[in-house]
Amino acid sequence: MIVQSLSRRAGMAFSCALSLALIACGAASAQNANQTPSDQTSAGPASTYMELDQIDRLNALNKLHLTAKQDGDIATIITRQAALYTVKVNALAEKLVEPMKGEIAALKATMLVGGAMPADFEKRAKAIEDQFLAERTKLNMQNIVDVSTALKAILTKKQVDTAAGLSKDYLVTQGKGAGGTTDQMFNYFVLQEFVSYAGSAALLTEMQKAAGAPASPPSDGNP
Repeated sequence: MIVQSLSRRAGMAFSCALSLALIACGAASAQNANQTPSDQTSAGPASTYMELDQIDRLNALNKLHLTAKQDGDIATIITRQAALYTVKVNALAEKLVEPMKGEIAALKATMLVGGAMPADFEKRAKAIEDQFLAERTKLNMQNIVDVSTALKAILTKKQVDTAAGLSKDYLVTQGKGAGGTTDQMFNYFVLQEFVSYAGSAALLTEMQKAAGAPASPPSDGNP
């Protein structure tokens, strides 16, 4: 699996502007902060990089032996949960920034004509950012649990155990140990393959369509 940390933070010392931008813009992509270029391709033919990434992911997903119906059901769950999550995070951002809305507009107008930023403004903006990150982390964790719970309802116990086993195997290869429970390991699989990968629903839809056609042998590159 291509595994990337959900919670990685690009730097510890954020400027006032970046703090507010994180709240305003980060809300829409809170659990996709570590997208690869393949995640961000929304239209047009798939790039070679995207297909390479998808092959890596398919290598994991194929071990679950999903049915075509499961492919479609999982894609539906992921899409629905992502929409619900985005609504919650955007509402959180709006709630935190709302008390400063008038002040921000007035300060912008002042600074457009050369005015200075008040000394305490950056500190207060940073406090909002910290609160946003803390509360967003709670939403992130709950979202993973919600998606995992929904997926367990349509997967067999063997499929859940297989996904958990893949997570354990990967963590061992990374020297991180694998002392977690089956539920924790399954949640980790769900996070990496479904929640933090923006292209998961589209890939599952491709899998569903392909399941309706006979499998073709891989090409050797010759006509």
